[in-house]
Amino acid sequence: MKKLEVICPNEKQIEMLFSLLKARQHGISHSTLPSYTSHKKFVIENPYRQWYLAWDSGHCKGSIYVQHDNSIGINLVPPYSAETLGEYLLLLESDIQPLPRIASVRSACFFINVSPNNKELVKKLEILGYKISQVSYFLKK
Repeated sequence: MKKLEVICPNEKQIEMLFSLLKARQHGISHSTLPSYTSHKKFVIENPYRQWYLAWDSGHCKGSIYVQHDNSIGINLVPPYSAETLGEYLLLLESDIQPLPRIASVRSACFFINVSPNNKELVKKLEILGYKISQVSYFLKK
């Protein structure tokens, strides 16, 4: 049975998130693993609108967060199916709604940021019928 557990945070959740971070194969926001102390501080300060651990039958399968711009970050441990991803997204949408649109600031709907190297996630999102909306580049070489 799949469920999403809201990050409080507590010590167990902080440790679980660090384990997931260490195992992550594709990242967007950082290229090096932070120290546990830095990670713990980040989790306690929780910059996200909502943050979840994704569970299935008592096993942690990853984490999902929602930012204040209605973007969603997904970090599921492979292998997982498109169906599994879809179930987690339905759980998320039943728990939290997008914030209202602000022209040129925030979309009216949720959107998912994906590393271009994360071909598995891209494929599964396409199987679920989601369409690509933009590609972003950092202005540094």
